[in-house]
Amino acid sequence: MQINVHDNLAVANSRRDRFIRDRVDECLSRFSPRLHQVSISLSEIGHHRGENPDVSCRISASAGSLGDFAVTAHSEIVHQAIAQSLKQLTRAIDRKIGKRLSRRHVVTGMELESDNVTDEDVLEEAELI
Repeated sequence: MQINVHDNLAVANSRRDRFIRDRVDECLSRFSPRLHQVSISLSEIGHHRGENPDVSCRISASAGSLGDFAVTAHSEIVHQAIAQSLKQLTRAIDRKIGKRLSRRHVVTGMELESDNVTDEDVLEEAELI
């Protein structure tokens, strides 16, 4: 999985870049066989109006047969914007995998028992599709 970080904030630093890469690896590690490229873009919004600028974090991900995903989150704090957008992206990918699995199981007549299903089972089923 290739990770690209575009930091357009007034003060960019390598510690923030490392933090972003670590958080992306941590949050998206279970999807890493599916994800080809993840791009994170940080920018300020509202700074031209004399207000305290908010931070916008936009994440786009290319997931092969699952398609492309793009999410955006805004916050006053950089770390919160990153965390919110990663949470949104994780939920979007989970929903997409779940929809694909439910379609497959409806067609084949198989039933999932939610108590016995793990993340590894879901990823294995998703890779079969």
